[in-house]
Amino acid sequence: MGKREIRGSELEKELNYILGRYPDEFGLIPDEMGYVSLKELLAVLSELGKVVTKNDINELLLRGGAFEIKGNRIRAKEIFFSRESIPNDLLPPTLYTFIRRRAHETVFREGIRYLDQMVPLFRNRESALKMGNRKTQGPVILELSTKAFRGAKTQVFALGNMLMADYIPKDSIVGPRPEAKDTKERPKGKEVGHQELPGSVVLKPEGRPFQRVPKGKKPKGWKESMRKFRKR
Repeated sequence: MGKREIRGSELEKELNYILGRYPDEFGLIPDEMGYVSLKELLAVLSELGKVVTKNDINELLLRGGAFEIKGNRIRAKEIFFSRESIPNDLLPPTLYTFIRRRAHETVFREGIRYLDQMVPLFRNRESALKMGNRKTQGPVILELSTKAFRGAKTQVFALGNMLMADYIPKDSIVGPRPEAKDTKERPKGKEVGHQELPGSVVLKPEGRPFQRVPKGKKPKGWKESMRKFRKR
């Protein structure tokens, strides 16, 4: 067996371990069908010091690797994990999650619900920050009070050591609050053409209507007026 085949075989074992057995160990959140984000899987492998590309995984598939790719998501054909529903009264009083910074205000108004996956929950801030940094630059780490989950009928599931929820109600978000935007009205700059220079006098129009020049002889200019003055 050549080096390439050995490397492919080792990669296949690693992917079966991550995708088929313990995705929670690596912060991966599978959907109901067991698929996880391919981009996040490659990020996990990079954190483990493995230089793996999408082409390497495609080669495994061509050689009969036990994986399936659907769009930008991947899963193992054999899955040995399951997620279990956790009653809200058994949850710790405080949990953490992360969001993108630009979504901070919206989350405080509406809560959190994702279309393509569950909301990850963490028992400590450090774990939330580690996974948040993998997802986005400068994530906001939110502290959550699980007491509000009951009134909102939030469903929480456990996958190994990781928790996840279908919805995070806004009333459960303890903080931090979004930073207040500066709403003070800034002074408007003066229009070009009306800028006053030191020692100058600006002549302002008095708002008279536009008057047409009557037809006939043009009014005398300053030269004609001076000639008439000299003749006197």
